Order: sequence, then C-alpha cells, then structure tokens
Amino acid sequence: MVYNGLNMRASRFVVDGRVEAVETFYRKIWNGRVVRNTLGHKTILGHATRNHFITIELTGKGGATQGQIGIMEMGKPVGTPGKDFAKLPGTRVFEDIIHLDTPQRSRSLRMHNRNSPYQNERFYTRELTARGYAREANSMTCQANSTMCISYFIKGDGRIVVNLNKQSDGTSIVALDM
Repeated sequence: MVYNGLNMRASRFVVDGRVEAVETFYRKIWNGRVVRNTLGHKTILGHATRNHFITIELTGKGGATQGQIGIMEMGKPVGTPGKDFAKLPGTRVFEDIIHLDTPQRSRSLRMHNRNSPYQNERFYTRELTARGYAREANSMTCQANSTMCISYFIKGDGRIVVNLNKQSDGTSIVALDM
C-alpha cells in the first residue's frame, strides 16, 4: 500500500509465547534501539533503520502472541496526501491510502473540514457529476440538518463512496475511490 505517499507493507503473524518474550526477541535483534508504547491492551514497538521504519503491534492471545508488522519505506513521499481528489478549501487530509492488494487499484481517504455534511454532499455531487460520475439512487437524501450523509457515485467500472459525519467542529469525511 501507499500510506500518505510512503510505500508500506504489512503482515500478520502468530507465535507461541507471551508478548514479553516476543518483545525481548525484537529488542535483542535491534540492539535495544526500540520505542515501546501501549495502546489499550496492545504493545506497540517501533524501530527505525536508515531506510525504513518498522512498527510491530503485539497482542496476547492465551499462551500465544498475535502480531502485526508494518514496514514503511522512509524517504520522500511519492505524492501529497489528498492530491487529485476533490475537496473543499480548508479540508485537512489525515490519511490517503492507495491499496495495491485489491483486484483494481483502490484508494481511501480520511479528511475533515468545518463545513456541514450537507455542504460537503452538495460539493461532491457537483464536483463528481462534472467529472462524469452519476449519483446512484441508493444514496441517502442529504438535508441541511443531516448529521450523516452517504453518497455513491459511479462511472463505468469505477465507484466513489463518500461518507460524511457531523462532528462538534465540522465534518468527518471518509471517501473510497474504487
């Protein structure tokens, strides 16, 4: 996947043994150069090399440990998060993920702005229609007082889903471009 412009690989594993033993293993192979954090019941380990940043999320499952490892290639991002995706002025892009393991290339974005769900929905309807997309009939009817709107747009084999949720300081936007 490409995460906010950086190449990233992720995989999962399960090993016999407690989380502490797995952490000790990684501390040993990384010569102690490890950052450790906890997130709820998970242990998160981080390690930087010259060209990569490695994150390992460990969770105890009985006498075993379940892990998820992410390896991000460090360097210059290949693109600016949110580039080439329509958005209202003032929109902040938190995540822009290009999924490379799907039958056709897909992209998911997580954004936020100070506009209402209705203002965002009107913008995406105008913008995507101008780009040749048709709004699907199963889209929600979005009104000025709506706290949530979901719109589906289709163009050939492509589909864009825009999910808008009202927050105290604006709107949370999740867009899927498939």
